[in-house]
This record gives sequence, C-alpha cells and structure tokens, in this order.
Amino acid sequence: MQRLAILEEEKNAADKRIEEEYQKRMDNEDKYYLEKRQVLMDAITDVQTNVYGGGDDDDDGDKKKEEGSEKKVMEESVGPKFSA
Repeated sequence: MQRLAILEEEKNAADKRIEEEYQKRMDNEDKYYLEKRQVLMDAITDVQTNVYGGGDDDDDGDKKKEEGSEKKVMEESVGPKFSA
C-alpha cells in the first residue's frame, strides 16, 4: 500500500510538471503571436506608406491629383461611369 501511495505522489508530481510546462508553452505561444502580429502590422504600415505616400496630408493638391488619376484608371479599366 505504501508503494501505491508513493506511485500516486509521483504521478501527481509529474502531472503538475506537465501542467506547468503546458502553461509555459501557452505563455510562449501568446508572446510569439503578439510579436508576430506586431511585425506584420509594421509591414502593413510600411507597404501602405510606400503605396499611398506618407504624411503629406497638408498638400491637398497632390491628394486631388491622386484622386483624379485613380478615377481615370478606374474608368479605363471598367468604363466610364453612367448616370441614370
């Protein structure tokens, strides 16, 4: 009986170690996910800045020129906008 009690204690200790290891893995996974997400968000910001230009919001002339060129490209690819 004493041997069964010892085996039970060893099993409980092993289960506790496994639970602690699982918790550490989940914490590590969460940390990795957050870091990966931040890297991807930074990459998205860089791409958007390169595509749309960055921080030059004070000059409305460039913005209107971009809108006009976007409209022209859209009309060339889709056709002119028809109004009913």
